[in-house]
Amino acid sequence: RRLGVPCRNVVIVGCQGEGRFGFITCGSEQSGGIENVFACANRSFGRGVGHALTMHYDGQSGAFPPAFDGIHLRNLAVESAGAVLDLDGLEGSPIRNFTLSRSTFADVAVPDRVRNADVVRSDVTVNGVAL
Repeated sequence: RRLGVPCRNVVIVGCQGEGRFGFITCGSEQSGGIENVFACANRSFGRGVGHALTMHYDGQSGAFPPAFDGIHLRNLAVESAGAVLDLDGLEGSPIRNFTLSRSTFADVAVPDRVRNADVVRSDVTVNGVAL
């Protein structure tokens, strides 16, 4: 916290992943913030990866709550998922400006779970239904 230097301008291209946790995860062990993360042409395989975005990390809390703002997901093609979105913001620090656009999701098992989050969907299809 003393230095407060953000991790910024990260590019993730052409990666593959599998596992029960998130494909791209940011946070928990940082103090200056995370800015400008760009990912494209990445694929999961096998049983896929986890899908939750949470600000309630392992029940931890403190004097400096996280702030999630300006998260934009687009051009996703998902063949099977437990849910499209599982967003868990804080009551005093909600997830802001989260957009999901130009994406298609098939074989989605349960509806989205969105708590304390500002979400905009545009040109999104889930199980063949346009949202």
